[in-house]
Amino acid sequence: MTRRRLDLGVASYRNPERLRKTLETIEANSWTDWRCFIVHNATHDDESRMASDVAHRAVRMNNRFRLVSQENSGYAGAVNRIFELAETPYVAYLDNDVEILTPGWDEKLCDILDRAPEVGQVFPGAGHYGFYSGKYHECLWNAGYAWVLRREAGMKIKECWPANTLMDEALGHHDEVDMAIRLRLAGYRIACDPEVNILHHQSATSSPESAKRIHAGVVRFMNKWNRYFVGDAIKHPNPEMGPWVGEEKREHYDPRYLRFTDF
Repeated sequence: MTRRRLDLGVASYRNPERLRKTLETIEANSWTDWRCFIVHNATHDDESRMASDVAHRAVRMNNRFRLVSQENSGYAGAVNRIFELAETPYVAYLDNDVEILTPGWDEKLCDILDRAPEVGQVFPGAGHYGFYSGKYHECLWNAGYAWVLRREAGMKIKECWPANTLMDEALGHHDEVDMAIRLRLAGYRIACDPEVNILHHQSATSSPESAKRIHAGVVRFMNKWNRYFVGDAIKHPNPEMGPWVGEEKREHYDPRYLRFTDF
């Protein structure tokens, strides 16, 4: 029987040992006829060069891996590059610090897209605000460390976005939540599979610098969609105002602000 072709991508950024484990578990537990683009967000330091070496070795050992190096464009920039390179009807994504624990994870997630044409994206795990719809498990969204996207749905939201990109590179965080809203506005649903277990080590979210970046990204995300749905009738907080680790400075949301669950 012919195996399904699936293009997938990994956003590489420093963290060579985690990247090594990610690539090893892709090889060990993927059942599709896969091709993996390792998009390396390069920085000029030893850890980045070591991660690049890990990727080069993977390419030498298995020609299913393809290395693409670029200046650091963050998570959203790497995902956009992967989507540009991918050619298959479904496109999968994995962070550089995951371990795939479920054999056949890729076929299991793609199977939901096969069975439910209204689903634009599938995540592993239970998802946020997950529930069983009677046909599959649906969720509001899930963390963006692993997912499979229907290419047709990605093209639709990309073409309707002024920047003509799959993900909004101006946010800095909540990129995958932003994409989930745009998928729903385009008429698609978001699904998940609680039986697919992909461990995420969350390496990029544990420093004070990351806390600042994450907070600013969340505020930009909230501002973007409140402006879309409400306009400028309410006060939009400044993304550069805290709270930061060890600081008291804080600019609060307007009490009339819509939250993601309201969208």
